[in-house]
Amino acid sequence: MFFGREGQSDIIINNLKKSHFSAITGASGSGKSSLIYCGVLPALYGGFIPEAGSNWRVITFRPGSSPFDNLASAIFNAAPHISADESDYYKSVILSILKKKQPGAKRNNKAVKGAKKTRTYY
Repeated sequence: MFFGREGQSDIIINNLKKSHFSAITGASGSGKSSLIYCGVLPALYGGFIPEAGSNWRVITFRPGSSPFDNLASAIFNAAPHISADESDYYKSVILSILKKKQPGAKRNNKAVKGAKKTRTYY
């Protein structure tokens, strides 16, 4: 059962409303998956962001040492209609979009890498 994390779920939902991004990091066994699968996803599917609706496609991945590369691969793998011949091209397009110099992109990448090293909680 999932108890006592409603406030954290609300913070994540509010972050998604404002910036369309929220990173969840923490030590192994700290409850990241429970927070997402038992708190955040039910809220999203329940329509807690009315302007976004309740039809969400969820992509999970492990950032590892190459967070943008791994995210690009996860996004690509969620689109099975792309042929194997096109895979390298589309992965490179996704990766270039993710790595574009947009406000916050560099900061988010540093935060992901830093959190991995220091086990920082967001």
